Amino acid sequence: MSGTVKALDLKDFITFENNRYYISTIQMEVRHSWQKEHEKICVFETMVFAAPEGEIDYHSSLYHRRYRTLDGAIKGHADTIGALPQIILTCKACPNRH
Repeated sequence: MSGTVKALDLKDFITFENNRYYISTIQMEVRHSWQKEHEKICVFETMVFAAPEGEIDYHSSLYHRRYRTLDGAIKGHADTIGALPQIILTCKACPNRH
């Protein structure tokens, strides 16, 4: 990503079926690559976590999605909030979810 990009930090708590969830969309630097030319590459990422009694379970995300652009991330955050019921219902149906 070239040029200067405004930092993004969107956070929301949403309640669905009497359970609380935390939706976070941030800008982050990718550090998975060992290649020098890949240093300082940023992506945007939305993650959904369970947040029972306000305690966020950062160790197990229920959903994540990455975006290439700031505008895509902002829209993706709003879309994730709107799709939260379907995301949660899908996670409940997943065989590796408890």
